Amino acid sequence: MDITDADSIALRRAQLLADKQQQEAALRQSSRELVAALDPVQMVKSSIHDLAQDTEVRTDVVKVGLSIGANFLISRLLGQPDTSQKALRNVLVQTIATTLINSKAPQMIDQAMGIIKLIEQQRKQEK
Repeated sequence: MDITDADSIALRRAQLLADKQQQEAALRQSSRELVAALDPVQMVKSSIHDLAQDTEVRTDVVKVGLSIGANFLISRLLGQPDTSQKALRNVLVQTIATTLINSKAPQMIDQAMGIIKLIEQQRKQEK
């Protein structure tokens, strides 16, 4: 583009100014995104979100939760052991419960996810 007269100079100047403002806006947006990405809270949230999507992590969390719950119920039902025989009984029952939970956890998770999906579908239909 040849710049020969005052009108074309003014037009080119306006175009360059508009380009500059657009580039500055894009740079500000990129800077905000970078700061947000480097925010420790956001990093933790993102990591937890990624972990929550992983089926192996979900299975492990469910197993741990079920084992803790089962151990709590067993200790409440059987009471605190005051003899070595009761302590051995509690350990045996907890071991059996943990083994059952670990072997059935994937099925339990699949059933729970199916129930959750059904509930979500019903909520969508009600809206």
